[in-house]
Amino acid sequence: MVQENFIHERFRDEYSMKLAVLCDIGREHVRVVFHDMAVMSYRAVAQSVYVGAKLRQDTVCAEVARAIFTAMRQNGIPSSAVSTVMCAAPMELSCALEDGLSAVDMFLRPDTEISFIPFISAHCDGRFAAELAGPLGILDMQEGTMQVHFGRSLCLAYYDGEKLITAGIPLAGALDGSGIESGMPWVQGSIDELTRMEDGTLCYTVFDDGDSIGIAPSAVLDAVCIMRREGIIDSDGIMTDRDQFYIGEDYYISQRDVRAVQSDKAKVRAALDRFVKRVGNVKRCIYTGEAAVRNGLARMAELGAIPEELKDGGTGSLVTEGLTRLLSEGEQERFTSLILESEDITEQLYEELDDIYIRNLPF
Repeated sequence: MVQENFIHERFRDEYSMKLAVLCDIGREHVRVVFHDMAVMSYRAVAQSVYVGAKLRQDTVCAEVARAIFTAMRQNGIPSSAVSTVMCAAPMELSCALEDGLSAVDMFLRPDTEISFIPFISAHCDGRFAAELAGPLGILDMQEGTMQVHFGRSLCLAYYDGEKLITAGIPLAGALDGSGIESGMPWVQGSIDELTRMEDGTLCYTVFDDGDSIGIAPSAVLDAVCIMRREGIIDSDGIMTDRDQFYIGEDYYISQRDVRAVQSDKAKVRAALDRFVKRVGNVKRCIYTGEAAVRNGLARMAELGAIPEELKDGGTGSLVTEGLTRLLSEGEQERFTSLILESEDITEQLYEELDDIYIRNLPF
């Protein structure tokens, strides 16, 4: 992963004294968004992203408290303006946070409300649940809609018109950047697109046109596709004449990174094939997560991770949008009811999964 960095962005100078702190917590990042609760529609005041974090059960409370306090200080948000903190996190981190995250440790008022997004199942964590609450999720889903999230796990949800059917399969971390040596989420400073020019020059773009600090999953997928087209890796994923594929002078894709992409693309295809076969007719597919931006879906289709007919409908992470919607008690109640009635079919997907996975490993 990239070195530890804080990225701050201020959107508004005027806001009420009733702010919500919305926290999207991964295993290597914390995104903090300050939302003005006095405005009914989505209105972000400021945002900070802490990348290069190493969040474990024994460190996550201190690191999240540090991220929130740093975000308040750098964005000029007074602690007296914060009335609630809402978090979405992987399961093991969420459990640790529920036990140990304190308003006092974040220099907030002791009566500040701290809440956590409920899990859909043992296989789909709070971040995916938050995305499902977002503008494209279950609260607005039509029958036959499937939502696919690329993260440290592949999370799947399908709405059959009556209930939500879900599944979650662990991945190697290529699709959220956590398993890539120079990887990071798709935020300011991430290299997010690669292009090979006719003269052989490798060009790249940086999200928000700033200084680069790491490689987003979309660019990792671009790199592997370029390497495959040019014979730098063979069909077995082996780098044939070098140990690293450099992007500029500071970043590279290693053999280990290629293996992570290879494993994740095979696991995604195997799980999608099994899931679609199990749920039946998929009329619409929505992809979310770090690998679903820029050319990510097209590159995944090129590598064989997703079927060509299902490669449209990608967007970035919708965690904070979902958290915003769940600030409404009415929406929370409706969402919780739908989650409680959902059916998890993860164990059914594991039937024949290994065989399909092995068949899809070659590039």
